[in-house]
Amino acid sequence: MIQYLLSNLQCSSSQVHLSRMVYVPSPNDGGGEVREGSARTGFMITDLSSGQEGWLAKKDLTAGPRVGSYVVVSEDLEKIGVAALERSMKGPADLVIVDEIGPMEMTSPSFRNNISMVLNGNRTVSLQ
Repeated sequence: MIQYLLSNLQCSSSQVHLSRMVYVPSPNDGGGEVREGSARTGFMITDLSSGQEGWLAKKDLTAGPRVGSYVVVSEDLEKIGVAALERSMKGPADLVIVDEIGPMEMTSPSFRNNISMVLNGNRTVSLQ
């Protein structure tokens, strides 16, 4: 299950060219889910353009915004997720695809501001 996908695509004539994928979860055990045995312990995010990886949320944390039984790792969301949104607005993409904007992401004012700018910007946006 892919929880997030933010891609930049360039279109030329009848071809669509994937120029970079910038924000997707790690492909471990269920596309972003991290498990210890059968228990889900959190969610990872990865910036494919830089290879940077971090936590979106973990169960074993006490400080930070709580969504259900998970605590959002705001620092990683900012440096990976928000940075991906910022790059999508500055790059040469004609189309930005966003798969799932959920409650964990919405805990970040910076994420909310940047997703609003992406949605209201001059690029075509597809929400999955």
